[in-house]
Amino acid sequence: MILQAIYEYVLETGRVEESTLLTHFHLRQEGLNALMAPLLKRGKIQKTLHQRGAKLAPIIYYSCPSATQIPSVTII
Repeated sequence: MILQAIYEYVLETGRVEESTLLTHFHLRQEGLNALMAPLLKRGKIQKTLHQRGAKLAPIIYYSCPSATQIPSVTII
């Protein structure tokens, strides 16, 4: 149920920051990681890391791929 809700939210939003998902669904980091794992494995959602330098934590984005593709993690 919550997997479907997360998937639909990401699909509607297009590209959503991980912190937005955490606040919207009232989850902790560990819980979100566990819920996103099956969606990432199936290729329904893709994860993008935006590296902002050595001193700042990366920003993590989730989005839905436009077409069927091999599941991957992109590091910018």
